[in-house]
Amino acid sequence: MNKKAQFYIIAAVVLIAITFGLFAEKKTISKPDRTFRELVDNYVAEAPFAANSGMLEDFTLKFYDFALSKDSNFEMMYLYISDDNVSAFSLVKSTIFINQYNLTFNRSLVFQKTNEAVVSIGTEQYAINTTSDGLKTIFISQKENSRNVKIV
Repeated sequence: MNKKAQFYIIAAVVLIAITFGLFAEKKTISKPDRTFRELVDNYVAEAPFAANSGMLEDFTLKFYDFALSKDSNFEMMYLYISDDNVSAFSLVKSTIFINQYNLTFNRSLVFQKTNEAVVSIGTEQYAINTTSDGLKTIFISQKENSRNVKIV
């Protein structure tokens, strides 16, 4: 085989490799959203202290501002269940419905306690047991192709 043919074969192989390298679809494996989990864990650990001191809404607003600095897609809402009432507070950007009541961003709502609160956010519904007193929180973070939802 003469050297001119070898040169063209090698050049063709290199050119094909470069073309595939540039135009091949790149697959990436996304890591689990550790920031979202850490934010949820932090709120769950701290919120009971704020609730016991009657500062839950103020604490939640400050926590939300902090959470946005870590995750710009972070949203949350809580239900605080007491003797006869349920207090709801939303930091979800879209209007949500709780047992047929609508709740908008940065607003609160108090309604009579039932066995269950059905929370509708967009097309999704979450049934929250309200028979026992305490704090129930829904956390949401929407990224490109994934949606993290955690109910605590």
